[in-house]
Amino acid sequence: MNSYIEKDELEEVKQKLAEWAKELPKGYEPERKNLVSFTEKEFYTVAKRVMNLELQNKENAKLRLSDFLIGDILWYLMENKEVKAVLYVDESHEYDIKSNFCHIHGSGENRIIIVH
Repeated sequence: MNSYIEKDELEEVKQKLAEWAKELPKGYEPERKNLVSFTEKEFYTVAKRVMNLELQNKENAKLRLSDFLIGDILWYLMENKEVKAVLYVDESHEYDIKSNFCHIHGSGENRIIIVH
């Protein structure tokens, strides 16, 4: 991410701002007025950062679940409180999990069991 915009990037940013302006509803007025003064260079730098974030979001949207490591997926689920618990059982252990809805028993394979 650029900390300051380069001269050769300025035209690209201006074109993107023009595209975004077309997406605003007619008669759009921002709810909050800017009370902080900033330079033109700082303004375009922030616009470039937003463009970079937009690009990252598009790239991430193309990823499939198989593109992520299992550890990363589990960490995400736990951080966002999407699961109650995650249990990892390696192949040398037998496991037996019972709930109101199912009974899972097994051994001989590495398993990740998610408690939702």
